[in-house]
This record gives sequence, structure tokens and C-alpha cells, in this order.
Amino acid sequence: MYKLMLVEDEPAVLNAMVSTLDWNALSFHTPVACAHGQAAIDAIESGFMPDAVITDICMPFVDGVALTEYLALHCPQALVVMLSGYNDFAYAHKAIKLKVYDYVLKPITPKGLRQLATRLCDELEDRRIRGADDFDALTRERFFANLLTAHLDEKTIADNLRVHKIEVDGPWWTVMAVDLGLSAANTVAQSRDNELARYGLCNIVAELTEALPRVVACPTVKEYCCVLLNGESSEALRESALALSGQIADACKMIRREPTCGVGKPVNSPAALPNAYLQAVLALQYRFFFGALPCILSEEIEVPPAEAFDYGVYEEQLNATLKQANREGTLDAVDALFERMRTQKLPYTHCLRYCQRTVLLLLERMGEYLSPEEVETLESSWDNAGLSGSATLPQLHEMVRALCVLSFDRFALVCEDDATLRVRRAEAYIREHYRDDTLSLNTIRDKFSISVSYFSAIFKAGTGYTFVEYLTQVRIDKAKELLRLTDKRTSEVAGEVGFADPHYFSITFKRVTGNTPREYRLEHRAAN
Repeated sequence: MYKLMLVEDEPAVLNAMVSTLDWNALSFHTPVACAHGQAAIDAIESGFMPDAVITDICMPFVDGVALTEYLALHCPQALVVMLSGYNDFAYAHKAIKLKVYDYVLKPITPKGLRQLATRLCDELEDRRIRGADDFDALTRERFFANLLTAHLDEKTIADNLRVHKIEVDGPWWTVMAVDLGLSAANTVAQSRDNELARYGLCNIVAELTEALPRVVACPTVKEYCCVLLNGESSEALRESALALSGQIADACKMIRREPTCGVGKPVNSPAALPNAYLQAVLALQYRFFFGALPCILSEEIEVPPAEAFDYGVYEEQLNATLKQANREGTLDAVDALFERMRTQKLPYTHCLRYCQRTVLLLLERMGEYLSPEEVETLESSWDNAGLSGSATLPQLHEMVRALCVLSFDRFALVCEDDATLRVRRAEAYIREHYRDDTLSLNTIRDKFSISVSYFSAIFKAGTGYTFVEYLTQVRIDKAKELLRLTDKRTSEVAGEVGFADPHYFSITFKRVTGNTPREYRLEHRAAN
């Protein structure tokens, strides 16, 4: 039986996903249901380790993107499936370069959920069978992963070193983490090239360390090629690390790569190696500021005083300036964000995460003013900018700034047609407030300071629908989703989609769809 986590901020949809299927029959325990990403993180930090996670993208507190980033670090074995609405799916699958098992468009039907669960179970079973073919290699890999990431006691370490025939007897230890700084893969071919480069690096490191005393090449840990160094003194370890990093750099010329080795501070007990590993990874990440040096020693890094970094402050500023379509204000907010990241010397992974969140926010807000095709063009320009694992912070800064300028240039063209801009803003407002049963043309008039007659004319010309027709269609589409995925009564569905009178809702639903709500629910339940 496998463990599954469902993350969805719509309570009715989440409850339906949990209760729709016989999960035990599909080889899953009853799923752990979480209302948002932070709840999922809390569950994992409390000890629940899922085999698979199905998560929505757009959620409060912690969204699906941030949750997936967290899972990649803290629960890398979990299969992750993202549920995405049509509007955010177009950019999310390109902008988020994460190890996601699958993307599924919402709404997902019970039949689709069952098929997804079956595929997840099959993949988990295949992984289990493949892993059993080489038990010794698997246990050795797990030992090294635990040695570097979990605080094992010295007896356990000694027993495992003996079992795996690893001969080290010096009193001092440290860890070297090696990385190539590969560009993010945008195509299958690039992904294959990156994997070949990493494979080549691991072979090079293994060959160079095979004949060296007190040096052991470890299996890859969290995408880093790691080396365990043992010696008589901390000075001896430093010399070994510098010599080995130079040899790795020379050998990598054959694969036309520039590796960087991060080295942790020496420790006098193998039980303290997790500390050395974290320092090695931190040193490696400082390549972001220092460039592709062959070796970065953590003891030589000058770490600025620890300060709390609150991205939310910059996010609020960006949100405000983007909503006001304030070009200079947005650029000032971007500059302030990057200046703070520079002075605080945040690790590359943190800077990249905040960079991507900034880009997603920019694209989301521009989606309120620009057409899907225009947003896709902006998205492509971001992909084509070549976001790279070896990019420096100034390069990232310039890339985000350039995307902001391009976005506002396109926005300026749209602003030349004031009617188009007003219509798009009104559409976004209707989609956000359709649940309000008092929503009317007068609401739009007050919100956008526009006469009812003028708005009615430009809205019909811009969308092909009257205001009432457009609002009704949005409400009926939402009602269909609730009827398919929940067992709520018709009166409850009516209230949730903005109809104060359930009888009028039923009449309207039949007029638009040709079926009563009950007929629609029975027809689609039967189909699934």
C-alpha cells in the first residue's frame, strides 16, 4: 500500500477527490488531504512521507510551485502531479523547471482521477521492482545518503564502513560536493545532454578517486556528485581537496565543462559529516557570486550576518505597481529585490526561486491585460533568455528586468486601445467575483468609473456577449464543475456560484445547458 497526499484549496473539490474512489482497491492508503501547500509541508515535517502528491498550482499561503520545490528537497522520492487550470497551465509547464511526474488540466473527473491513480501505482511498483535488482548498490547508496544527510551514530557508521569494505582510518573528515553548473534543459535533447554530462562527471570522479587512499566517491546526493575525504589533519584534508579539485577540472575539459568543488570544514568525527556536507553545498552555491572556480572552501567564505529575508515585502510592492501598470515602480521593485539578495548573499537556489516567483507574478498580472498569445510570447522570451545554473546574479537581474521592459512595451500597445483594456479588466473582475449575487452592471460602473451604456457597447464588441450573458456563462461553468465533483444539493451549488434563488438557477441552467442540474449530474456521473 502506498501513501498519497492531495493538496487542493477548494474544500468541495478536495472532499470529492478523497471520497470519490476506493483508494484501498488502488493500492493506496486513504489520502492525506491538505487545504494548501503550507498544510502539506506541516504534515511532512510532522513525519508523513508520501509516495505520491497530487497538488493544485494556485493556492493561498504556499502554492503548488513552492510546494513542489520543497518536495524536491525534502521528499525527492515522491511522484508529484500538478493540477492546473487552463489559464495558468500555458505558462506553468514551461516556467517551472521541476521534477514533476505529470501535469493534468482541471477539472479532473472521477474517471480521470482513477486513471491517474492507476498510473501512479504502476510507476511506484516499477520503481520498487527495479530497485530490487541491485540490493547491495542500493544499500550502499542509502548508507552514503544517510551518512551525509542524517546524523548516524558512530557504531552504525563503523559497521556500514566495514560491511561495504571502505577503508578509512584518519581522525579528520570532510565532504566535497561537485557540480557542473548546467543550463536548465528546455528540450528533450538538452535534458539528455545534461544527463550525459553528469554521468561523465560521476565517471571522472570515480576514476580519479579509485586509487587514492582515504578518498571515497559517494553516490549522487541531491544531484551533487559527492566525495568523502579522510586524513590525519585538517591541513592534509585541505591539500587533498585542492589537489583533487584541480584534477577534476583538468579531466572535465574532455567533456567541455567547468566543474566547481565545494568543500566543507573538516570535522573530527564521521557522525558530524552532515555538517560538512551542508557547508560543502553552501560553498558550491557561492559560485553564484564568485564564478566557476575549481574549488571553493567553506572556511574561506565570508558569510554576512544572518538576517530575515521576507520576499513577501517585495511581492506586495511588485503586485501594487503591476496592478497600477506602473513601469518605473515595477523596475524599482525588481532592483530593490536583487540588491537585497546581493547584499545578503542568498544561495543560488533561493535567488532562483524568488526570481521565478517574480516572473510568474509578472506573467500572471500581464495576463489581466494581454491576450493569451501575447503572454505566451513573453513566456517564450523568458525561456529563450537561457536561464542557466551557472548564471550570475547580475545576469539574472538583467534577464528579469528585460522581461519587465518587454511586458510593459506590449502593455503600452494594448493601452493605445482603451476599450480593449477596460474589457479585459472587466472580464478578470467578473471571473474573480462571480460568487457575489449582487454583481451587476452598476458594480462595474462604480469599479471602473465608466458609464453603463459605454461599457455595454465595448464589452459586447470585445467579447461577443452582453454582461449578463458572460456572467451567466461563468457561473454555469463553475456550477458544472461542482455538480460533477461534489454531492452538494442544487440549492447549495446555486449559492456558491452567485444565484440567490435556487429555482431561478435551475431554470437558467436548463436554458444554457439543455438539462436540469440533476439531469446533468446523473449524465456525467454515469459517463465516469
